[in-house]
Amino acid sequence: MSIWFLWERPGDRGAQWVMGHPEPGEFGTLSTERVGKQARCGITKVAGGHYSCGAPSTAYWEYFTHIRNFDSNGCKFKLKGGGV
Repeated sequence: MSIWFLWERPGDRGAQWVMGHPEPGEFGTLSTERVGKQARCGITKVAGGHYSCGAPSTAYWEYFTHIRNFDSNGCKFKLKGGGV
């Protein structure tokens, strides 16, 4: 399962680590497969060969995580950590 989350602009909260935690009474073997962030803006090249994400008023970041359940039954869970 892929889950995307974000904050209001500019939204950059630095590196985020989140994990899926089973709800009380739920059983599951959950694994955080991947965590990352993606710029939501127009990338442009600026002086000195550097790249910019555009104006802070329009640029923002979206974060994502991939959670996998290794059990055969479903499992309700919450995301915890990383400010979520």
